[in-house]
Amino acid sequence: MNKEQRTKFIGGSVIGIAMVSLCSVALLKGCSAEQDTKEPTSSSIVKKSEKKTTRNKKTKKNKGKETTKSENSTEESVSNLYDRAGISYSTESSSPNLTRQELQEISHVSQVLSNKKEEAKKQEEARENLLNSTGMNWLNSLSKKDDTKPIINKVENDTQSNDKAESNKPIEEPIVKPDNPQPEPTPTPVPPVEVVDYQSLQQVLFYAENIDGSAYLSASYQALQTEISIGQQMLNAQNSSQSEVNAQTMRIQQAINSLVPKGNKVSLAEAIEKAQSINLELYTTASVENFNRVYAQALAVYNEPELTQQDIDSQVSELNHAMDQLVKRGDKTELQALLEKTKQVDRQIYTVESLQALDEAIGESEAVLNNKDATQDDVNQAYNNLKSKFDSLKKIDEPDLSLVYLNRLIEECDSLKSEDYTSDSFMSFEIILNQSKELAKKEGVTQEEVQKQIEDLNQAKQNLVKKADKTALKSMIDTVSALQEEKYTPESWAELQETLKTANSVFSNENTTQEQVNEAIKALESAKNALIEKEV
Repeated sequence: MNKEQRTKFIGGSVIGIAMVSLCSVALLKGCSAEQDTKEPTSSSIVKKSEKKTTRNKKTKKNKGKETTKSENSTEESVSNLYDRAGISYSTESSSPNLTRQELQEISHVSQVLSNKKEEAKKQEEARENLLNSTGMNWLNSLSKKDDTKPIINKVENDTQSNDKAESNKPIEEPIVKPDNPQPEPTPTPVPPVEVVDYQSLQQVLFYAENIDGSAYLSASYQALQTEISIGQQMLNAQNSSQSEVNAQTMRIQQAINSLVPKGNKVSLAEAIEKAQSINLELYTTASVENFNRVYAQALAVYNEPELTQQDIDSQVSELNHAMDQLVKRGDKTELQALLEKTKQVDRQIYTVESLQALDEAIGESEAVLNNKDATQDDVNQAYNNLKSKFDSLKKIDEPDLSLVYLNRLIEECDSLKSEDYTSDSFMSFEIILNQSKELAKKEGVTQEEVQKQIEDLNQAKQNLVKKADKTALKSMIDTVSALQEEKYTPESWAELQETLKTANSVFSNENTTQEQVNEAIKALESAKNALIEKEV
């Protein structure tokens, strides 16, 4: 907007404010007239009407031009309003915002409102507010004669003088505007020069370019490098807008914030080392298979060049869980010993029912022993069941039980050989053995009878005397018999011969005990050593 346009705009605005103020003055004047009870007479109204008719007659030049008369009347009303304000009127200086018809309506409304007595009080308050307003202060500044009086009084006086001179005022020809005015040419807008600040972009580029890429995953670091390249090109070209520079700065910062650090593999290496030290032979096959799968996965993850810390922590947790889930195979030592004991049970002295229950427990225990993946719980359960059935074995009733023991003793005694014992002891033994056999075959025997027979047979067995081993005695006798008498003194030789005679008697006696044989050997050896050689 040039200087001339600004002047016209300000002038139009001032004129608009003046017109509003004039309307308000007219309203206030009407209110004041009503408060002073100076109502207009009918004659004054007639005079005004006559004046108006006279003016209308003078302004008529052509009765066929109704449009021109209406415009002249409007121009006259506008002129009177401007005259009351002490402003020279011209159609070129009128407000572009108000039409003539609007000005006429404003004047008519002011005349109507002046007749309303019931609004006198409200109009008085409006008058006081108007006197203090900016518009009225401007109107007061237009007064050049008496600055001490308020502009409202000046306006009233000017209005009265204008009314008096209104009849003598020459009628001005209205300025007719063309129907289609040509609009003023719009000047070509000059775009503003934008000053772009690259400082923030330069700072974030400096920070981003000094980041160590080896500490981050390559994908996130490569994304940052792309944004750095774009930002560097923008900084070098210096032809981007501020919004573009700001947007690129934000993208670089977001790429920095999106960098993903590489994870620390120390915890995973420790977990793998711990897993390698486990003796898998001690654990069940199923749990070992699961462990081996997780362990292989952990090795593969450890060998990955780029891992996040979350990936590493997750693998460590999974490997530790797999180690915790390893199930140890059961210790079967006690179960094996108990099973051997139950297999040696004397099945002849227990009832069939109790032996059957024991056999079932033995079968279950053997199955657990043969299962290499049996857990400790499986082993403990089998052991407790087998021990319970073993302790629950029930012996058969008497005298059958005692007869079983007697028959076993008889069978044992039958295996003894007579040539191994002395004839006297074996003869007594055979008598008791035969009595036991007869009692075992006897019907209706009592437990006491069987028990006594068992005791007698055991005693006879203990009284058996084994024949002596005379091999050493025979060897000693042969050695002494080979000595030559002429080499020894008669006294020592005679004593040796007496001892040799006794040794031969022991050797020839079938009932000789081993103790007697040993004594004969000892005596014969002493006599031999006591021989005295003759002097040469």
